[in-house]
Amino acid sequence: MSTSIKQNWKRVKKKLKYKYPSLTDDDLLTAEVSEEKFIHRLCEKLGKTKREIRQELQQLVDPYEHEQSYPFFILGLRNSF
Repeated sequence: MSTSIKQNWKRVKKKLKYKYPSLTDDDLLTAEVSEEKFIHRLCEKLGKTKREIRQELQQLVDPYEHEQSYPFFILGLRNSF
């Protein structure tokens, strides 16, 4: 797992439990033992690929990191603040 995920694990874990109530504490504890086992378990439980799981974990840490940054006026949001 990336350093940012490890540093924010408590927050990521809460977000995962909220988004996927079917995940158990045991599922999430797997992350503390082995990253590969954790990713594999999430793939099985959520029906997603490893790549999708890794992307989602990263987005839970910083949901805006993967979006391009545009000035507000380009998005038409200039007057909404």
